[in-house]
Amino acid sequence: MLYEEVVEVNERVQLVFGNDRQPSDIRGISGDYVRVIMPPNLDELRVQLSVRFFSFISSLVDKNSHENEPLDVEGTRKAFKTLTDEINASQNTSYSIEEIASGFLRVANEAMCRPIRNLTQMRGYDITTHVLACFGGAGPQHACSIAKALGMSKVYIQRYSGILSAYGLSLADSVIDKQLPASCSYVPSEKASLVAKLQSLASVVLADLKAEGFDEAHSTLEYFLNLRYEVRLDKSRLSIIRGRSVEAALLEFDFGAAFSAKYQQEFGFLLHARSVLVDDIRVRGTFSPPSNTQKVNTALPAVSASPHATSPLYFDELKTWKDVPVYLHAEMLNTQTIVQGPVIIMQNQATVVVESEWTAEILPNGDLYLFHSAPASLADQAHNEIEDVPVVMDPIQLSVFSHRFMGIAEQMGRTLARTSVSVNIKVCAVHGVITG
Repeated sequence: MLYEEVVEVNERVQLVFGNDRQPSDIRGISGDYVRVIMPPNLDELRVQLSVRFFSFISSLVDKNSHENEPLDVEGTRKAFKTLTDEINASQNTSYSIEEIASGFLRVANEAMCRPIRNLTQMRGYDITTHVLACFGGAGPQHACSIAKALGMSKVYIQRYSGILSAYGLSLADSVIDKQLPASCSYVPSEKASLVAKLQSLASVVLADLKAEGFDEAHSTLEYFLNLRYEVRLDKSRLSIIRGRSVEAALLEFDFGAAFSAKYQQEFGFLLHARSVLVDDIRVRGTFSPPSNTQKVNTALPAVSASPHATSPLYFDELKTWKDVPVYLHAEMLNTQTIVQGPVIIMQNQATVVVESEWTAEILPNGDLYLFHSAPASLADQAHNEIEDVPVVMDPIQLSVFSHRFMGIAEQMGRTLARTSVSVNIKVCAVHGVITG
């Protein structure tokens, strides 16, 4: 949805958990309690809204609004029927409407996999050992497919995944970053000077946190040195140590070894002949409200939930529709329910599709974990997918593999540009010759 104008409300609230509740806390429709730290200026807000109202901009949710109307299933099917006929006529194929719609989803899922691979595999991380965190109203519908394409076997879906941006903002830590240039070589003789600068910068960060009203007891400090090899133009940032550390701990920490380990992990080699430079120093102060930690009762026995209804779901591998059980997330709270896919779980703000060979576990606090019962390795997946590729031209498979090959080329180009010494290669990378 695109907005013509936006009215910002200067308000600050904080979610309250456990025994930290106060009489003035407000209970929301979700059952959670909210503490208003800074209330909005209602008089100022009324003036701003009046200006928009007399500009013929009113709320989208009113008695004349069409926002709450159901989805136009027939209109969507009619549009896909027209598109399917065009594709079949131009490609001399016989795709069904469902196959075309499923093809769009496969291509969209592969497009979403590309940035995930760039954040993990390109930086030397084994993506199969990670957990896929999913959010958004439609995100949980794609979670199993994306995780399977990435070779991941576990998905985490937060209770309020559909409104996670707003919910996360209320739980987010308050962060203050301070940075100073250093421009020196990383040698033992400079270590004491760098540590002194870090401590001086840390005192400034703590003072700023206190000025914002955050107590020191719930604040932590992170110390960074932005290191790079001589001649290389890009930086590698390293989180050095957590906590309001003392000078001895900073002096003892081996910044150079941490930099080398990170560089080796990301690029697979070290430049032993080149010296390491310190571009700048940085200190990050973080305030974490104590109420952000929720205690989950894991002592509850696993129970079997009853489906609320059934709904047809299209299975791409079978090319047919099947009725699957539908569970209401609200009825599973305060339990530890385990259900076997394929099922649909309806949250208040999102829909979760648990595919075949996946198991969903609903924790007592409402969070969901999805587990792949028989995860295949990336090599096995690639082998199976290659065997399943038909001999005839398949535009869906072509688009999927186009995204995969382009992702490989992008990773190669970025790595080459970041590790190269030649200015010509860096200029080519900037203008897109290497990255495509």
